[in-house]
Amino acid sequence: MVRMSDNHSRPFAIPLASFQWLKYLGLVAVVLGVYIVAQCYYHYADDLFSKSLTIGQHLQMAIYAICSMIAVMICPLLFFSGALVYRSVRLKGMPLPGALARDLLVILPLGVFLWYYSAYLEQPVSVRFYARIFRIQQLEPGEKLQDTDDYELFQLPGLKELNEKREVLEGEIADFEKQYRKEPTHAMASYIDELKRQREKCTDEIQVIHFTPFYTILFLVFGLLLGYLLPIHRAALVGILIAVGYSWYLVSGVLGEALDFGYSEKHRLLLLKIGLLCVINAVLFVVALQAMRRNEKRASTNF
Repeated sequence: MVRMSDNHSRPFAIPLASFQWLKYLGLVAVVLGVYIVAQCYYHYADDLFSKSLTIGQHLQMAIYAICSMIAVMICPLLFFSGALVYRSVRLKGMPLPGALARDLLVILPLGVFLWYYSAYLEQPVSVRFYARIFRIQQLEPGEKLQDTDDYELFQLPGLKELNEKREVLEGEIADFEKQYRKEPTHAMASYIDELKRQREKCTDEIQVIHFTPFYTILFLVFGLLLGYLLPIHRAALVGILIAVGYSWYLVSGVLGEALDFGYSEKHRLLLLKIGLLCVINAVLFVVALQAMRRNEKRASTNF
């Protein structure tokens, strides 16, 4: 049974700016971090355990592994921690619309940060991880790893590089199309088509960077609403959230296969998932409002 309270304490007035959310963020981050490091060492076990790495280098590998997977961690991290803190919002008797409205002070800056991270910070972090793995794989058994800066030789394009590449491709396409109009050949037509495919892929990656923060924030709101609607024991709530998250993962995969999105259409699948989340969140919000009103009516009747 839901426990209602009139204690609208000021420290919890903005749920996502509370110590409680930071606590849940930390707990979920530790679980996800341990899982990612375990998966990394399982996948690269033959390379990592057969080389003479120091404890410090193993620790660096663990940090690189976690940092390179932040983009993967962020959705479940926000989903689980948000649901757990909004379970407390319901139990404290806080009105849902007011809590969500105040949490915009956290959600909007968070969305900006997520965009900045995916656009400019994610690629350098991932480069360091893959460069370190590559260097370890090149070592002979028992050979020690020397710390160098050759990670700069590895390139994963960020938003700036993708925009520059697209501009170069557009210029090349325009030049070759002029030549093709003067002297059409099958080889040149094929080359122009290949350049256009590269441009489409580049544009797709740019759009994914722009749309991913919207998807992540909507997934956070999804968790907030589920947590508010399910003010049950924390262990039971976590179990339900795992089932919901895994189901979402399966549905996303099925949608991608059924709609047969190409290699340069990742943003279309992302937009589809954003649309589905908008619909689901709208339905859950209406259901949560109804539940809140029923609880308020029950509380006033009992009083």
